[in-house]
Amino acid sequence: MANQLQFSRATKDQLKTLSKGNQQKVQLISTIVHRPKIVFLDEPFSGLDPVNQEKVISFLQLLRQQSTTIIPAPNKCL
Repeated sequence: MANQLQFSRATKDQLKTLSKGNQQKVQLISTIVHRPKIVFLDEPFSGLDPVNQEKVISFLQLLRQQSTTIIPAPNKCL
């Protein structure tokens, strides 16, 4: 998972020292590490540059192909 999101170099850093984009990647990885059937994502692209947004989209598409239901929740959803 970390390799697909190109995150392996920062895995030993403390979370608070990471950029917002890398913090988002850590949260995504920790959410799906146990392969849940349903994933709720709150603003999954917040803090990501366009290149990393595409990587996350590709990764989420891969999860969908593996029968994971992904439900994005935009900020003004509630």
